[in-house]
Amino acid sequence: MGRRARWVAGLRLARALLKSGSLERHAVATAFVEPASPSQGEAHILYGDSSPFPYGLDFLSSIRALIDCSVAMLAAQSSIDDVVKRAAQLEQGLKGERWKFDALLDAVDKSVNKVTAPLASGSPRVVGAAAELMATARAIVEREQLDLEQRWTAQMSGSERIVDEACSAASQALEALLLKHVPPQSSLAWRLAADEHGYDGRVLLTTRFGLEAHFGIAIPEAHRWARLKRVADLSPGTVVHAPKPGKRSRAAELHEVSLDRLVVTECLIDVKRIAFRLRRSPRAGAGYRFEVSTDNGDTSMQLLDELGEPVGDVREVEVGERDSILRLASAMLDSTFDLVLRRQLMIGASLDGAPLRERFEPREVCARIVGAYAPIVAEIARRSAPTELMLRKDLGGGRREAIFVTRAELRGKLLRLPAALKAMFEPFGL
Repeated sequence: MGRRARWVAGLRLARALLKSGSLERHAVATAFVEPASPSQGEAHILYGDSSPFPYGLDFLSSIRALIDCSVAMLAAQSSIDDVVKRAAQLEQGLKGERWKFDALLDAVDKSVNKVTAPLASGSPRVVGAAAELMATARAIVEREQLDLEQRWTAQMSGSERIVDEACSAASQALEALLLKHVPPQSSLAWRLAADEHGYDGRVLLTTRFGLEAHFGIAIPEAHRWARLKRVADLSPGTVVHAPKPGKRSRAAELHEVSLDRLVVTECLIDVKRIAFRLRRSPRAGAGYRFEVSTDNGDTSMQLLDELGEPVGDVREVEVGERDSILRLASAMLDSTFDLVLRRQLMIGASLDGAPLRERFEPREVCARIVGAYAPIVAEIARRSAPTELMLRKDLGGGRREAIFVTRAELRGKLLRLPAALKAMFEPFGL
């Protein structure tokens, strides 16, 4: 296999590594491995009945974390449901009290008119006394109604605080899960953007069931990307046949351009591509934008002007000219891949595009995540003993290592939930 073929193979592996899988914080190397294709020297993971298991051995710890997260989110949902029910009762009670006060005032008015009508003829004093009596009655009713409204507002304010605290607790539970685990049907992408001193990093978790989450990256001081990187720091000798950046030349006029002195100002890696920008300095200067397909190594290039904006047409880099760019893309992947494990602080999350800020329904978020896990957990349960969920690691030489969690332990975590919310886990077959 030639150098270019090896680089393309490496990019295809990168695509495999970035596909949906169960990410465990302790070992990124096993996090994205293709389910049915363990790497050479890597132990095969098996179901309890010794048939191949398509995820990592620590999937059981992911199940534990999922249930802990779900219980916290659904407990928050239970609090929200109680508040909503109480608020509806308070609203109904307020309407009833308002009606009673209005009926009382109407009854007083009718009674005063009935008694005073025969006496009021020709007697201004009687008419005045009747009006004063009604004004006093109205003032009393209005005072009581105001007091009622104030007490209702105070109670509703307390209810809103409970809802806010419940949503905050649910968000923290979701963050705790996603910082350490990536659910099935999910993938990760990450982006590094240069500033004057180094790089600001972000991780995007995307799922097929509508949930997205953004995280910051904690780049250690000793990490390779803690400071600005030039191309020569990653892959020295990188050249490309292209128009010279910042030069007025005909589109067809290509030169052999060395990229070694250009700064990597942006790097974006996701399932489908590795895209990066190279400029003369972090925030200024002309340069290039490259995009490499992780599927087949197809590479495109576009000039950037002095402001970093794309100019001119996108040019496909010919197969024979890609080698140095593919090598640079592979170096970027290799040197940044560990940063997904360093994600910290969930900056934001959304479900079906709707931001999960302040108030949201934890039940719906939980149902989506549980739904992604359910077929896998049910299959583990089906292939395990009736009292446990078990996976095995094939160590070779006729030896296997078992890891398990008892179903009683998992059911015990669900005891604090109301029956209606506990039913969400029935597909797990616990």
